[in-house]
Amino acid sequence: MIVKRHNFEGVKSQEVKKPEEKQYYLKSCLKPADSVDLSPQALKEDDVHKEKTPLWAVASDAMHVQGDVVEGLGLTGKALMGSTILTGASAVGLGVHGVMELKEGIKNNDKLKALGGGSTLLAAGESGAEFLANTIEGLELFGSVGTGISQSLEFTARVLGIAHGTIDIILGSKEIIDGIREKHTDAVVNGSFEIGIGSTMIMSGLGIGGPVTAVALGTLFAGKIAYNYREEIAEAGKKIADKIKGR
Repeated sequence: MIVKRHNFEGVKSQEVKKPEEKQYYLKSCLKPADSVDLSPQALKEDDVHKEKTPLWAVASDAMHVQGDVVEGLGLTGKALMGSTILTGASAVGLGVHGVMELKEGIKNNDKLKALGGGSTLLAAGESGAEFLANTIEGLELFGSVGTGISQSLEFTARVLGIAHGTIDIILGSKEIIDGIREKHTDAVVNGSFEIGIGSTMIMSGLGIGGPVTAVALGTLFAGKIAYNYREEIAEAGKKIADKIKGR
């Protein structure tokens, strides 16, 4: 194809047949030549910008995970009471976030997003069942009938936790595969954390590992948050250090 370049000083249009001249002309039509960054790294960064999970949703997820950790460690008394309250709050937050993800996935025909929303709703259901089970058992509600209800709810929570962990492994594996193919370190690391967290959730639901699994789950989740928000954490640390120096 021949591209015509106009000379505005009155000279007739010239035909540009050389590939390098044609490429320069097309670039200059978009932006000034000195402002165009066509390096592979720049193109890759523009192509892969991902929106982070809202902090309130991260907090809800953290409150959900602490419930599994506390249960795995076998804590009772005030520790279990406080954990139960946080677990109930997480059910609400995860429920809202799960619905948002599911609706967005369906609207944009994004199957992975919809699957992630479904997984979040499973986590919300697990937290809700665990909250009710601990509340009924702790307050000794409904007598012997309450004991049966509590046990049924605990079983339901375990099943939902296993399902949630399984989907996390699937999503994490997909993220690793995409990350390797597109050479995105963050995706590979995050996918690895997802697989680890999903695996420990399954083990926790099956009653395998006890305290060891609980500690592993808490460590993996904390590591994922620290990695994904490392820039924000570093910035917050810098501000704190600056305030201390200024005193």
